[in-house]
Amino acid sequence: MSLRLLSFLNDIEQALLAGISAQSGGGNDGTWEISRMANYDSHLARMTLTPRQGDATRQAGSIFLQAFELADGVACLKASLHWKNHDRLTMLTVHAKKASDWQQQAASIARTWFSGPPPALVERSVASAPAVAPLVALAS
Repeated sequence: MSLRLLSFLNDIEQALLAGISAQSGGGNDGTWEISRMANYDSHLARMTLTPRQGDATRQAGSIFLQAFELADGVACLKASLHWKNHDRLTMLTVHAKKASDWQQQAASIARTWFSGPPPALVERSVASAPAVAPLVALAS
């Protein structure tokens, strides 16, 4: 499962860039700096999104991924979305199944990123269905 970390992070980045392209009418117009890192020993990866100086329309922040195995042996990724200057975050889980559509799940995470920070801590599960439904909502 650790090998899926960086490739899924890349899927999320491509979905984000596609969303940026749709919003700006072109590709990554250079207003974003995106950096990635992975630690396979710890099963962790991170992508940092920083708008270039002078662009106040975009949120800075990061997306953390953690790979782990559930008690029943199903591999799982947890994505934590953090926005700069906000104390709230969103956590999403992606369960590896034979019929998993990784690009669709990455696109769902990108849409969640573009929707901005939630009003409260929210944990969601990214299912095969296009809609993402909250599982648990906790006050922070």
